[in-house]
Amino acid sequence: TGGGSGWTLFRKPAAQFPAWLHPPSNPPPSFPSPPPQPPLPPFPPDSELVRTVAELRAAIRGSAEEIVLSPGEYLLGSPLVIERSLKLRALVPRTAMLDGNSSTTPIYIKMVGHADEIDELTGRCKATVATWDKCWGDVVNCPTDPNTNGQVEKVSVEGLIIRNGIATHDGIKYGSDTASKVGGGIFAAAGEACYLYLKVDDCEFKDNVAGSAHSFSGSGGAIFTKLPVYLSISNSEFRRNRAYQKRYWYTGDYDGTGGALSGRQIRALFIDNAIFEDNHADFRGHHIMAHTSARKIYAGMEDGFPVEVGFSPPGDDPCPSMESQEAAQRCGRNFIVKNSKFGPATPNNWYVEATAKSIIGIPNTLNFYCPVGMWMANNFDVSHPFTGCANNCSAGRFGNSSNLKAAEDCELCPKGNACPEGSPDPTPCQPGTFMATVGAPDECRRCDYPLWSGNGSEKCDICRSGFYLRDSNACTRDRCANRCSACPPHANCSAFNTSLETLFVQPGHWRASPISDKLVKCRKLGGDNNLGTERCAGGDSTEANGNGLCNPGFKGPECQLCSADDHYLVDGHKCEKCDESAVAASRLIGLAFGILIACGLLATAFSMRSWRKQRLVGPPLRFADRAVDWCLAIGLMAKVKILLGFYQVCIVLSTTYSARLPEEYTEKFQDFSEAVSIDWTALFLPVQCVPFKHRLLTYSLSPVGLIALLLLIGVGMRVKRWLAAVERPRFRDVVRAGVLDLTPPGLVLIFCFAPSVSAFIFRSWSCKAYEVSHPDEETELIKFMRQDASVVCGNGDLLYGDNEDEHKEITNLAIFLVFVWPFGSFVLFSSLLAMCYKAMQTNTPTDLSRAAAFLHREYEVGWYWWEALELLRKIV
Repeated sequence: TGGGSGWTLFRKPAAQFPAWLHPPSNPPPSFPSPPPQPPLPPFPPDSELVRTVAELRAAIRGSAEEIVLSPGEYLLGSPLVIERSLKLRALVPRTAMLDGNSSTTPIYIKMVGHADEIDELTGRCKATVATWDKCWGDVVNCPTDPNTNGQVEKVSVEGLIIRNGIATHDGIKYGSDTASKVGGGIFAAAGEACYLYLKVDDCEFKDNVAGSAHSFSGSGGAIFTKLPVYLSISNSEFRRNRAYQKRYWYTGDYDGTGGALSGRQIRALFIDNAIFEDNHADFRGHHIMAHTSARKIYAGMEDGFPVEVGFSPPGDDPCPSMESQEAAQRCGRNFIVKNSKFGPATPNNWYVEATAKSIIGIPNTLNFYCPVGMWMANNFDVSHPFTGCANNCSAGRFGNSSNLKAAEDCELCPKGNACPEGSPDPTPCQPGTFMATVGAPDECRRCDYPLWSGNGSEKCDICRSGFYLRDSNACTRDRCANRCSACPPHANCSAFNTSLETLFVQPGHWRASPISDKLVKCRKLGGDNNLGTERCAGGDSTEANGNGLCNPGFKGPECQLCSADDHYLVDGHKCEKCDESAVAASRLIGLAFGILIACGLLATAFSMRSWRKQRLVGPPLRFADRAVDWCLAIGLMAKVKILLGFYQVCIVLSTTYSARLPEEYTEKFQDFSEAVSIDWTALFLPVQCVPFKHRLLTYSLSPVGLIALLLLIGVGMRVKRWLAAVERPRFRDVVRAGVLDLTPPGLVLIFCFAPSVSAFIFRSWSCKAYEVSHPDEETELIKFMRQDASVVCGNGDLLYGDNEDEHKEITNLAIFLVFVWPFGSFVLFSSLLAMCYKAMQTNTPTDLSRAAAFLHREYEVGWYWWEALELLRKIV
């Protein structure tokens, strides 16, 4: 129905519409009833619900603080005049329409008064004013705000549709200019001492007009404000509103300005989430034309009204000059625009404008709060549509602040990021790309194969799967591709971002330094082939000494040492605790006595001819005599000695020269090799339990002691006979005969022990080297003794401890023992053969030649020196 009396679907009678819109003649089919609507929320006691224009006007004249409009169209023939604080809202947002019917301004907010002129009956400011700028004195009997020095009125318009309004003369006067038509939808005016807070929320302004093309000029097609007004617009739309300028002459600063909004001396303007489209002004500001003379400073809006943070008292000009950027920022601080869209208008002109025609004589500015990634200057002319702000941050820059005023306020894109146009934040380069420069406008660059990069990288400093980075510090854009190397043997580089330090060492392998690319296979050190894996766990540990690559309980090179100092390695894969010193000493003493008794029994058995006739021991002794004679007769002894000497050399190749024999050989002859080497110290003096120099001294001198014991036994037996004889030869001859009696077994012991003992002595200088230097640097090695990996050879290293003195003591002792065994045994063999040469040459055996027969019996006289030469060969 017309006149705003209720719901209105069509303004014309049904008969005037086309036939296809007429209701059908047949009754409509029945449909199920719609579900009941929820009840309306309860009204507060100070609210009044209206359904017609008459009720609306009466409510405005009444005292209700809130007027709620029922859904429908309210056709107005004259403006709704509001002269007090009031909240005007739709019951359901945007279902109540105030239609000016193209004849009037729908809402006229009239707050004109003077602080000195108080109506005695109402106690309010009188609605007359002589001037607009003199009322800064004390206010008497007016409700006041301590920061305004005047009366405060608050009007809120929420959820309404305001359309077809047109500015007229009826009851509305703008100053003394009756020729201007302002505020086609809302005209709000306040006196200098009476401040108006106007809130517009969730409203639509459509097809409102100020002025006409040939009769009157106008401003503010939708809204016009005059003098001290604080205007907040949120969640609203302004479409097809217009401000005309009378043709052929200029009538004032406001003629034909602000197609949607125009205002003079707006104290604060807050626009949030608004849409301005298809508005038009004949002169300036298709969408907005605004002036300000703000003395207050505001931080924003709360519940539609400004939040004050300061106040400039009268006479303190907040905008003294526009020469500095700081002054310009301060002057425009109260004009805030956020999250709004400014669409096109026809013809093209400025869409948002702030002019230099304010009462304080300086340019005023709009302070845009832009979406991140955009900027807007305070003092500007805009000639194209935009949403939020007119300008994007340029490519190569980003803006994460909402109050950027210039292109330079957008920060330069940092390294490792890309910033396309309008970037709110830097976009990190994706894995496999990089950006090495600051503020680069292009996209991140791809890494050269086989390089790779992490997220947000400024350079390609990692390698793809199957490669590792040799040196990340030396990696540059030009040389980086050469820094990726193929994965070394026994390493796993399947993961991206593998570096030399984080190489994954396969189980059963070890390296001495995290910057070395030389990986070694852990020796099994006895037992089966899996023992190296049981000690060496592998992994990507970056411990400087390589201990992180060992399984728990192991340490040292190739993880061959036990972590506990009082434990030693057994069978290559387990650690056992060392025996107490007393237990080890008792074992050594027991071994010495056992050898002494065995040697005594053997010497007695071979020297006592009468024992050959004994019933029990006779047969074995006679068999031994025949076996020796048979071996000598067929020359088997020489072949056995050559074969034994060959294996004595073979078994020390791995420890002395790092020469590894085929596994087929080592697996079959392991036990035999251990027997031939005669290294019994490992049983009683294991590594880590006894210092190597003690083991060396014991291993080298124990055979000497055994041979000396045999000779003493021989001398003792001769002395025993000498004491029992009636005729006694010279004692010197008795001693000589006793020595010669057991010289043959002594020479056999020297033949057996000389190679192994000499090799053990020479191993004092035998060290295994491991590379600890970077592959691009000069090779640096760390060496450990093969016989005792706890001893570092030569110069020590900070990674393993400097024990140069310990190794030096070992080598000094070894030099002495070289004269005892390698050199001493060779001199002994050579001397004995030289003394026997004449007897061999003349075939006249002597006691000495018979005692030394082990050395020359199997060889022709011309080759009598062969055994000495063979010993020298084995020693070398």
